[in-house]
Amino acid sequence: MQWAWILLLISGAALAAEVTVPPQYGWQREGLYVYRVTIETTEGRYRARYAGPVIYLCRAANPHGFTLRCYNRAQLHRFTLANRRFPPFGVFQMGWRWHDGRSTGQKRHGPVDFVFRPTGEIIERPGTSPLLDLLDPTRLVIDRLSDANQTRWQSQRATSLIHERRVADPNAVRVVRLDKLPLTATIKETFRREGTRLHHELELQTAKAPVSIAIRGRGFTRFGPDGTPVERQWNGTITEQLGEARREVPLKINYHRLTGAAAEEVLRPAAPASRIERRPLEATELARHVASVGQRLSHHRPVALEAIASADPAKTTAKQQAEVSRALVLSLSDTDPFIRANAVRALANWAQPEAIPALIRALNDRQMPVRWAAIDALGARRDPRGLEPVVRHLGSGRETKAAANALGFFGRAMPGLEPHLIPLLVSKHAHVQLEVIKLLGEFGTARSLPALTQLQSAAKGDLAKGVNETLAAIRRRGK
Repeated sequence: MQWAWILLLISGAALAAEVTVPPQYGWQREGLYVYRVTIETTEGRYRARYAGPVIYLCRAANPHGFTLRCYNRAQLHRFTLANRRFPPFGVFQMGWRWHDGRSTGQKRHGPVDFVFRPTGEIIERPGTSPLLDLLDPTRLVIDRLSDANQTRWQSQRATSLIHERRVADPNAVRVVRLDKLPLTATIKETFRREGTRLHHELELQTAKAPVSIAIRGRGFTRFGPDGTPVERQWNGTITEQLGEARREVPLKINYHRLTGAAAEEVLRPAAPASRIERRPLEATELARHVASVGQRLSHHRPVALEAIASADPAKTTAKQQAEVSRALVLSLSDTDPFIRANAVRALANWAQPEAIPALIRALNDRQMPVRWAAIDALGARRDPRGLEPVVRHLGSGRETKAAANALGFFGRAMPGLEPHLIPLLVSKHAHVQLEVIKLLGEFGTARSLPALTQLQSAAKGDLAKGVNETLAAIRRRGK
């Protein structure tokens, strides 16, 4: 009887912990959420696909709502039905918009902020972007939630979109003009709660006009235990009616939350530009980029930071280098973590000696991309003040690889790395021990032999193999 009660309590706890569709979203402030997005249409002999990572940064979250900053890194491509990428020329249609083939593969999109109520109802968004602007999949992951007691509900609202049509210009020969027609529409959504999934149906219909657009489809959003979406699938049809002409285009939308190494691969900043990659900048161009970096509200800041990061400081004066370094250090206080990460990445080539303490402070940034960039930058600068702080990050788990790579640069530029590495041989984490062993295999001396020999007696698998190879390398150097 006692066992029956125990089993009943266990099953009750399991039911209580079961993940369900939440009554409101669980975004955490300063949290970074990475999604792999695919939006696809097929028409005639071609298939257009808009795909890539989309990152959400929760800038604020409280009982009144939340603010998401969206970083859209998806790219548009066109394929044949045989799945061959179509060359970047000509024009093609995706949904109700026309695109120049030369724009395919581009992924320059500035961050966009959206403000929502806790249930996902949008309060504020920039501009007049329509709900299903296929080149702006920034908020397709957000649904309108309802009270937890409701299993079915509806939402209806007005919206607008810009329909594009290619027509012949009567004032020119063989010239096609792109007419843009604003349309008002009504969106009706029906939701149904079922365990972890929120099923939804959508109907969009524009008002009567020379052209009408209708979108119909259904799909679901699956939620995780943290109250945020982990998957979204939606299939529908876009119908365009222009006079007697009618076209129907299938539409597929897929979101998938990335975690672990897959998310880190997206969030990891690019390595500092090598000497070969750097290019000289004219004084006027450099001054313009520095001015953009100093303007907190400028949309050109990401482009300016990228240009500075890949520029060659050797072709500039000491005064210019100091100005660039100061502007980049000021950007380290920005609220946007990717601005901070890009500024740190640029400092890898431009940092003056007085900027090194700022890079060391960036090692403790609350966002991982900034810490990764700071580790890379300190390794690139090889300033002795950065050695010990980087060593501390060698044993921090997610930053181990970056720290080991940076310490490789330190080891080639200055002595004194070995005493910092030997204590880490007794780390509780095998991946930390492996990285330390690799570094000692390159820079170790007879000083490391006792600790390595002691580790050799208990090591197994890859760890034992690494210890043996390192011991052999040190002994060869000793001879």
